Amino acid sequence: MDKLATNIGLCHRCIRVLFPTAGIGSPVADTVIIGQSLHGYCLLTPRRQIPFIGPMEEDSGDVLYNAIDMAGVDPLTLYITNVVKCHPPGNRPNLLEEEKKCFHFLVSELRIIRPRVVITLGRQAEAAIKRRVSIKRPRSFGSSKLSVAVLRTKRKKPRGSHSFCYVCGAREAEPCAADCPSREKKGKEKKPLSFGFTAVSHPAYAMRQGSAAICVWQEEFSDLLKAIGE
Repeated sequence: MDKLATNIGLCHRCIRVLFPTAGIGSPVADTVIIGQSLHGYCLLTPRRQIPFIGPMEEDSGDVLYNAIDMAGVDPLTLYITNVVKCHPPGNRPNLLEEEKKCFHFLVSELRIIRPRVVITLGRQAEAAIKRRVSIKRPRSFGSSKLSVAVLRTKRKKPRGSHSFCYVCGAREAEPCAADCPSREKKGKEKKPLSFGFTAVSHPAYAMRQGSAAICVWQEEFSDLLKAIGE
């Protein structure tokens, strides 16, 4: 994981995005929480560049960590990361091209951790995962029933289009990125990566609705974590 974090920190594949950083938490976490990208607040802390860690009270990270605490879960046993590892200027939404260039890093994190459950925060993170997984029949995770997602990593050729890599976005005539997890190695078969998958709204959305919505979001998220852990 340390080598991967170093590779992420050295990435300069996108233009006008700043401060690439890996996720934070346990490399053997049962649950991975995935957001959209680094927010400007994450760059203002003394340690900087930590997902969902900012200097302000009642920012989205504060709402998230309060919900984790309400569930009685140690945040160090989770892994919290983003689809796009950088900070897009002005906290704008991720561009699809940025997502394509960055997604292989997220796949590498998931392959190292091999989580039991993945929770996405917000529509962008949910869409990024759904574009690259096959959704199977739900099964039980603790006392909660979640869809099973199986990550697609092979090249795909849609009708009327060139083949491309689901993970790093490389086209037919292009090799995959050097650290793309979908690169095949002779003599090694990759075990399919599958996990329980669920999506919830981003805590920033609840914040825009007011204090009552924040309380509801925190209760629902903490209940989800409790149910998964049972």
